[in-house]
This record gives sequence, structure tokens and C-alpha cells, in this order.
Amino acid sequence: MYGSPLFHSDPVPVSSCHGTGTADTTINHHPVTAFDPEWIARYYGLDWNASGADGSSVSVSVSDSMAKAEAERLSAGKAAFSDSYTLSLRANLLRWATLTPDLGLEWRISPSVGIMVNGSWTSWTSNDNARRYALWEVAPEVRWYLGEKKAWYVGAMFKAGQFNYKFSGTGKQGDLLGGGITLKDTYDQATKTYYVYTADGLDDWATRANEDLTVSCILMDDIDYNDKEWTTIGTGNTSIESYSGTFDGGGHTIRNIKIKNDATYYNGLFGRIAGGGTVKNLTVENANLTTSGTKNYGIIAGRNDGTIENCVVSSCRITGNSGYVGCFSSENRGRISRCRVDDAKVSCYSFGGIVWMNLGLIEASSFQGHIVADGGALAETNSIGGTIIACWTDATHQEGKTVAGIVWYLYGGSVTACYYGGDMDAGILEDNTGNGDATKVGGSSFWTWKEAADLMNNELGLDFGWHWQTDNGYTPPTLVPNN
Repeated sequence: MYGSPLFHSDPVPVSSCHGTGTADTTINHHPVTAFDPEWIARYYGLDWNASGADGSSVSVSVSDSMAKAEAERLSAGKAAFSDSYTLSLRANLLRWATLTPDLGLEWRISPSVGIMVNGSWTSWTSNDNARRYALWEVAPEVRWYLGEKKAWYVGAMFKAGQFNYKFSGTGKQGDLLGGGITLKDTYDQATKTYYVYTADGLDDWATRANEDLTVSCILMDDIDYNDKEWTTIGTGNTSIESYSGTFDGGGHTIRNIKIKNDATYYNGLFGRIAGGGTVKNLTVENANLTTSGTKNYGIIAGRNDGTIENCVVSSCRITGNSGYVGCFSSENRGRISRCRVDDAKVSCYSFGGIVWMNLGLIEASSFQGHIVADGGALAETNSIGGTIIACWTDATHQEGKTVAGIVWYLYGGSVTACYYGGDMDAGILEDNTGNGDATKVGGSSFWTWKEAADLMNNELGLDFGWHWQTDNGYTPPTLVPNN
């Protein structure tokens, strides 16, 4: 947001807010050689239009005489500063609301480095000193601003102070010492990428992504979503209404998230991932999804036309008596690679462990869990164009339900070098192609997981860059990178 000038002679004052309950007021000092109509327009909440490569043709809708006067003052160049630095005065409004006044000052000594000092103080008593609360603290911090626009930072902070409180017959007092690393959710406009550390930052990205389905996100830390409902991104039934950005989990986890069932066609973290969209390097833990109606459901996506790679769905809970469900995606027309499902608990109408229907590529992926549904532990249906290579499952299912170890219906495409354990009814229940290669491991079978891993690795080849590895013949393999 833009605010009023702190000093009448300052050429470009800016007021902004960062974070919950924190108000920043920034004073920029730099030479001004020409008047800035865009800033004036935005400062007074007016319309702004510009055309031409050099910005020479401008149109500002001005209805406030104060804006005109400010424009004339700046145009005349009455104020200019030769120093190039920024001072920011900060206040945490939540701490003020709890009667603990807080102020901070940041000096941006260069575009990449800032030095900040925060301080807090309070002291009050009541009931003739029977109750007391006193505190002071000082927290210096150094921040390193990163990215092309220097829009996000990593900081190192140290805190020192003293406290003295008494709310009953006894109280406590002592010294405060601490330190840590500070991080900031932010958006890099140049690359249209959010860098997200918190659940609030994830919500900010989601809101923006539903407005612009090309906006990307990189997780910078694990996020606990605290069982809040998630609104699906890219819920449309066409490619132009699908998510085409890149969501990079950075090896981090989103946990305790509830997928909201409100999209018309596709429901998940993403409704539909477009051909150019990618979700990678992400773990989703303890996700909850309730199905209803003839819709398509997945923890990651309702439909994937793009790429999902190196992702994990762990301890998900899926319930409902209708719909078409896969832990990663209901329908796959793209590529799913190096993905796995751990400890899934599924009770629904029709289910596939990785996807419900595959018309694309699934490779080097696995499923483990308990299934209370009819379907396949890897996919319910593999249709024309669908390819499944070097995958395995090790699952159990409820008596009375019919579940295939790999695929129930093999209508088209192929299943190659796939293996299954557990108590499945068969590897492939209906094979209309003759291209089904699904082999039982353990139990009455002579095959071990070590032999299965070797045969899957032969199919993947060295160029794939990863291989299945198990310490013994009785434990399902883990996918690891080649040396």
C-alpha cells in the first residue's frame, strides 16, 4: 500500500506492511531528476496508464487537487538527495495490543545487506503490586536479501533482555538470551515465483495462483497446515483453466491439510495440471480427502497432463462412497515419475493407488497401504497410450473388495516389469492386450524383492539415473540415485 509522506521534502516516501501485525514505514533517499506520475497516481489511489517503450505517453486520471500540487512540486525538483540508503521504522501492532510496545529500525546499507534492531519494553503492576509484568528485550539482526529483485531474505538474529512477572503468590524473573534464523515469504516478480516458509505464505501463493495459473512456488521450509481446508488450484475442465506453473517442494513437507471438495470436475491440491505444469520434490503428509459425486480426486491433482516427479503422499486418509480416486491423481495423461505412497488408508468407491486411470507414463513408483475399495493398488485402469514401468505395490485390502496388485483393467497400453506383494487377488485382473507383466513377490511365489529390484532396474536402465535398492530379499525396495 502507499501512504502519506513522513516529511514534506521527501521525494518518494513509501508505507508498506510485511507479516502479521507488523507495519513498516520506509524512507527512500535518492536523487530525483524527473517527476514520477505513476507514484503520484498510486499514492492517491488514482488510475494510471502508460504507453510507448520509453513511457513518454502517460495518462493519469486526477480528481484530487492535492495530487496535482504534489506532481508540480516533484516536477520542479525541489528535493533531491545524494545519499543512497533506506531506513525502515517498524512496529508490531499485535505486541502493542498486548501492552508490550515494540519498535524496530532497519538500515539497508546495500541492496543485499540490512542491519536491524528491534526493541520491546513494558512494566505494569496491579492490586498493590500483587500482580506484576515487566519486560525489556533488544534483538539485533543481520539480513541477507536474495533473488534478482532482492525481495526475500535470510537473517541471523540475537536477542537479550530481562523479565519479571508475578500473577499469583509466586512469580518468576530472569534473563532472556536467544538467537535464530529468520525467513520471509515473498514474491519475485521477475520470475513470477513465491518463496514460501509459512502456511500464510502458502495461502498468499494459492490466492495469486488461482488468479494467474502460471505463478510458481518454491517451499523453503516444512509447513503445518493445521487441518485447515485447502481450496483447489486450477479447477477448470480445459487446459487454459489448468495450472501451468512449477510447484517445487524443495524436499519439504506440507502436513495436516484437508482437501476441500468444491470443484466441479477435478479436486486436489491442484484440480488439473496443464501440459506445461510441474509438481516436484514435495511430500504431503496426513492429508484428508472426502469424496462425493462423480468427480475426479487426487491428493496432488484431480487430473495430470503435465509432470509429477519425486513426490511422496504419506499417511493420507481418503473416504467417501463415490467418485474416482487416485492418491496422486485420478487421471494421468502426463508423466508421473519417482513417486510413492506410504501408509495410505483408503475407503471409497473406485480407487487406484497412484492414479485411477492412466493414459500417460508412470515409472519407478510405489504404493503401500490398506484399501477398502474396488480397484488396483497401482491403477484401476490402464488405457490406450498408458505405460507403467518398473513399479511395485505392497498392500492389503478388506475382504469382499476386489483389488489387483497392479492394474484391474488393462484395456490398452502396457505394464512392464511390475511387482506386487500383500494379499492382492492378482497382478492384473483383466488383460485385453496381452501386454501385462505383473509378478507376485513373496508368499507362495518364488520371487524375492531383491530379484524384483534387479529386474526393475534392468528395465529402467543406467540412463534413468535412479535404481531400486533393498537390503534383503524380504523388504520392498527404495529408490535411490545412482552413484
